[in-house]
Amino acid sequence: MKKLILSILFILCLSFQASAWNIMIVGSGGECRYNDHFTGANDSQPSAVLWDETDVDDDMNIQSNRLNYSKTGTAADGAQINSTWTFTANSDWEVIVDYAITTLDAPNAGSTNSIKIMAFNSGATIYSIIGRMKDGSDADDWVVAGTASGYVDENDDVGVASGRLRLVMSSGTLTGYYWDDGAVQWEWNGSTNGYTFSEDFTDEAIYIQLRFDKAVSTASTTMDVNLDNFTVVSGCP
Repeated sequence: MKKLILSILFILCLSFQASAWNIMIVGSGGECRYNDHFTGANDSQPSAVLWDETDVDDDMNIQSNRLNYSKTGTAADGAQINSTWTFTANSDWEVIVDYAITTLDAPNAGSTNSIKIMAFNSGATIYSIIGRMKDGSDADDWVVAGTASGYVDENDDVGVASGRLRLVMSSGTLTGYYWDDGAVQWEWNGSTNGYTFSEDFTDEAIYIQLRFDKAVSTASTTMDVNLDNFTVVSGCP
């Protein structure tokens, strides 16, 4: 009888361990550990585990569970967070981030106020950017930029206060997209092929940066914008 009881207990123990292991497997198959919904108390900072922060004037923090940047004035300013982690060199991956605009005033002519997501290597000697901006002529545009791609804006007069930005690395080629609510598709300038960046990231580990840039302006301007739901869709390191 004693041997029977011990055998039953042993089987139950193995069953419990198998169940626990199954739970861990299911859990590990969920969200990438580097996803960030910027959940936290108002005025708190983004996770130091996930991001290195650069914000001299403390204008960027968590507000209503979003990463908020709010600044009014005439001086140039900005803030950013850089991933503490990287995508492995030569790997395929995809990231998306949501943006929402409360106020995005126009700066001086020839300048832009913008919200961007950037992929870059160590030292930022190679980088690619896609973003949403307001230029000095008061036009709402999309923008891409890079060390080899140069600077390209799409004068789309966006006219929407929220949207999504996307970067996809596939077989060594980086492509940028924004979400078009009207056409219900990812695109760049109407093309579902997106914008193909010219930067060569071969053999480079890649960081991700979320950034806000406010240009100098003669009159006081306000930039009150948010980023949220940063998601590693595929290729979680």
